[in-house]
Amino acid sequence: MERRTSWWRLLFGDQGCKKVTAMTERLAGIVCSLSLFATALYGQEAKLQRLHVAWSTIGGTTSSLWVAKEADLFAKHGLDVQLILILASTKAASSILAGDVDLGLIGSTAPVLARLAGGDLVVIANTTTYAIFSLMTQPDITQIQQLKGKILGVVRFGSVSDIGLRHALRNHNLDPTRDVQLLQIGGIGEMLAAMKAASIHGGLLPPPLSLDAKRLGFRELMDPDKVNLRFSQSHLSVRQAYVKEHPETIRRFMRALVEGIHLLKTNKEFSLKILKKYTKVDDPAALEETYKIFALKYLPPAPYPTEESVRTILDLVSSSQPKAKAANPREFIDPTFVRELDESGLIKSLYR
Repeated sequence: MERRTSWWRLLFGDQGCKKVTAMTERLAGIVCSLSLFATALYGQEAKLQRLHVAWSTIGGTTSSLWVAKEADLFAKHGLDVQLILILASTKAASSILAGDVDLGLIGSTAPVLARLAGGDLVVIANTTTYAIFSLMTQPDITQIQQLKGKILGVVRFGSVSDIGLRHALRNHNLDPTRDVQLLQIGGIGEMLAAMKAASIHGGLLPPPLSLDAKRLGFRELMDPDKVNLRFSQSHLSVRQAYVKEHPETIRRFMRALVEGIHLLKTNKEFSLKILKKYTKVDDPAALEETYKIFALKYLPPAPYPTEESVRTILDLVSSSQPKAKAANPREFIDPTFVRELDESGLIKSLYR
């Protein structure tokens, strides 16, 4: 030790030696602080609760979920949310029931059908007041009656694209079981690809894919008003058993989601980037229109699940689902968590 001190004194002198010693102590303090900071960060990450969340629609109806994820709002509330794309809402509902995912923002008809079949799925939030779809067709189809004998695509039987299409056809005096052929495609993006390949003559598409289809030359045979789907496009669904076992997890998730809705509505630039990332649509006009439709027009700040939405779906499926006629819409929803946030004043405070 004495020899080492002598070398320091030869190099720096007595004063220099003191300065070097002080500097060493400061460096040691910095290293210690950084170590403690890293440990704290690690501890924070370690405390995040992993949550697997399914989503099934590539469109504006899922945008609040995407924004909440990309803005780290779930992490803010102690959740490590892993978003899992399951293109068919009926498959997503089955995954929730099987416990493969914890909850899901999925096509609204799937959880209703699953509950009719005996599952314990319950809807805890809606992200739109209406299902926004256009019936897009090949350009040579100019009238609805020309759909007779044609092949129309649906994601899967029982999905919103299927039940909504059947509803729209019946409203225009076409029988979906006799006048057209319905073909399961497997995904909304795949629907547009099938139209490009001329494998199908048309199908229901949500923005921004419907707007992308217009740009490619396909015809909007029915706009959303004519399709007239007066029920929520997506339902945030979870097993009742999970709600009973993990109510605080659901509360934290819902707090992050309503903050995501607020961010979507108030930060257009960020939201457009997220829409582009998840929809893979590059057309600025299509993204802008999607933003206006979903963020500003149809997305409520308080995303209450509604009996009206479920009742409409039950009416639409009653011809093929006998249990739907006697079902009580109230048993399909649980507005508890949105109501708590609303009545606490948290949602209103976000918009002040």
